[in-house]
Amino acid sequence: MTLRRIPFCLLFLVTATALLAANGSKGKKVLYEAHIRLGESTQPQCHFLVELEPILFQINSVQNKYKVIRINIRNESQTPLKLSLDRDSVQVRTGSGAVKGSLSLATTDQAWWDGLAPELRRALAYPDQSAIKSGEEENVFVFILASDLPKPPLEILFKIASVSGTPIPIRERAAAAAKM
Repeated sequence: MTLRRIPFCLLFLVTATALLAANGSKGKKVLYEAHIRLGESTQPQCHFLVELEPILFQINSVQNKYKVIRINIRNESQTPLKLSLDRDSVQVRTGSGAVKGSLSLATTDQAWWDGLAPELRRALAYPDQSAIKSGEEENVFVFILASDLPKPPLEILFKIASVSGTPIPIRERAAAAAKM
């Protein structure tokens, strides 16, 4: 390479790097999703969606102790989706294995939970014994020890006992489409 080409190559690299950062990829959210059938339907009509922004996920936590993942559930089936705090569970898959999440900090970290305002406790509480009816939407909050999940998960495994004995894999949108 001649000496005259070096400045042009450097200028190209600087420009390309600046353009890559300007395309929004730095703060782009990652969507995880799953779709299941309920009742007699032949088409998936119950939808699960998780939105995470990888950079914010790594730096945000609740009291430097918990990472929080919100699972949005939208039921478009005629069959209600029944939830149970005692029988449902969540795990997240990371590069090094699976980590258990908590659906309720009221039992696992009662002092922190009791310190929350009543309306915030109601908003964060798992909708135990509730049925998400046709056309309804519900949010479920999963709490994971921050030390166990420093980066966004590869997959979220949501076991709803009323649906199946096996967990529902909620995967990144591109990965979910490839596995269907």
